[in-house]
Amino acid sequence: MSSIHAEVERCLLDISPETARRAWGDVPEGVRRRIVLAALLFSRRFEAAVSEGALPDARDAQRFLMRLMGDVIDDFARLEGIPSEEATRFLGDVDNRDRILELNEVLDLYGLPENEKTLDALLLESVEDRPRRAAWADHWTSG
Repeated sequence: MSSIHAEVERCLLDISPETARRAWGDVPEGVRRRIVLAALLFSRRFEAAVSEGALPDARDAQRFLMRLMGDVIDDFARLEGIPSEEATRFLGDVDNRDRILELNEVLDLYGLPENEKTLDALLLESVEDRPRRAAWADHWTSG
């Protein structure tokens, strides 16, 4: 088993079934595994770009994110043994994308040296904080 697959399994073991259900609904175990895999891949690709000094300025941000997502799609397709079109559909699904990005943020917090919380606790906090984040998003997009 590759190191990323082992990391996916560790994450899944650290997230209780109840927290997973609250975070992702009643999706099958295979979808949960794919959400975790994609979040880890996104995190790795982003960290690699940061360490290479590849962070864009404001006008290049969209191109940077598109290139980053293209790399994640390629990695995801290769690791899952699926065509890139299928990987694109999975990662492009709005619900999946939101779940992946939320978990990516949680994994970033989990990896901080000062963090003392479990992955499960951090994901549950993020789920419970969704209404507040949605209110802020509405505030900033309502003009």
